[in-house]
This record gives sequence, structure tokens and C-alpha cells, in this order.
Amino acid sequence: MSDVDDPELMHFPGRANHLEIMEEHVNRAAYLTRALWVMAHSEELDTQDQRNRDALRAVADAAADHASAARYLFYRRNEG
Repeated sequence: MSDVDDPELMHFPGRANHLEIMEEHVNRAAYLTRALWVMAHSEELDTQDQRNRDALRAVADAAADHASAARYLFYRRNEG
């Protein structure tokens, strides 16, 4: 195992036990990062509202989860 396919480097290391197919993780990461970009660039987003800050964090958290799962699967598949 190399550094890039070490489950401990995933956003949520326990995710290695609950992986989906790589395509699903890639698609979700793409959609979530697009949503994050739209939210972050919205002039109407009130960042003083704790609910909005929590929503941004939740989207970023989910995007990181799926992106790191896709990366893990990619390197595990290509090194094995």
C-alpha cells in the first residue's frame, strides 16, 4: 500500500468499509463542489447566519468525503 491508497488519508477513514463505485463518488464530488462554488459566490448568502455557515461546512464536508473516496478507489485500483 502506498501513501495515496492508505484509507487513513481519506476524509473519513472509516469510509473505506462503505465505498460505492468510483463513478458515484466522482459524480457526487462534482455536484457537491459545484453547489459549494455557487453558494460561496452568491451575493445573497448571509454568512452572518449560523445556519448558512453550517450548510457551507456540510457541503464542503460531503464533497471532501466523496472526493477522497474516489481518490482512494482510483489509486487502489491502479496499484493493485
